Amino acid sequence: MKHFPLFLLAIYSASMIFIGLGDNLLQVDEGNDTFISTNILKFGLPTHSDGVNHTMLWASSHDGLFVYRPWIPYYIQAFSLSLFGQTTFAARLPFALCGVLSVIF
Repeated sequence: MKHFPLFLLAIYSASMIFIGLGDNLLQVDEGNDTFISTNILKFGLPTHSDGVNHTMLWASSHDGLFVYRPWIPYYIQAFSLSLFGQTTFAARLPFALCGVLSVIF
């Protein structure tokens, strides 16, 4: 009973975050992040280009590797995309889970 308000807050925040999570198209920055994550699935490393498309041409790169930001979020998103397919829901799911966890903890 002591943690009941936290439980209600977690349920409310989860419902607000997860309802309609995959309904809208990805925004520009989400699309760039998802593109880098799909390159991880293709090549094993986050790269700027897949041979056809490119992201952030002004960002630092070493032999085509994306070194503009840390790689861990991209690998987490790539794991989600590999589990649930390449959908907007799968692209946003890891970050939505982090949002719910930030409310709880």
